[in-house]
Amino acid sequence: MYEPTRPETLNNLEAWLQLFRDSQSPGARAVLVGTKMDLVEENNPLREKAELLGQREGMAVWEVSAKTGSGVAKLFAATVAELAQAGQEKGDPEVDRVVAKLSAVDDRKRTCCNI
Repeated sequence: MYEPTRPETLNNLEAWLQLFRDSQSPGARAVLVGTKMDLVEENNPLREKAELLGQREGMAVWEVSAKTGSGVAKLFAATVAELAQAGQEKGDPEVDRVVAKLSAVDDRKRTCCNI
């Protein structure tokens, strides 16, 4: 994660990524999330740098705001969908039920477990 008003949070990510890779199983995936997007105007000053890092490291890049709820539901839905796909590939029968519930998720702020 990085915060758009604190460039050092993005600058330190390469070291964190290396620690992640050293400690995880092969094939583990990382996602780059810009948080506190409510603190910046329309333009995230670090967006281009974050997207370049994401492309170079093979990570999806998301921008969210917990305060406003913007992007949060979509981030979780995409993460669960990716996990569901992995579950389907392994033949887990519970996955279809979860995927069906997530198909209606949008970007509105929601309360816990109300998807």
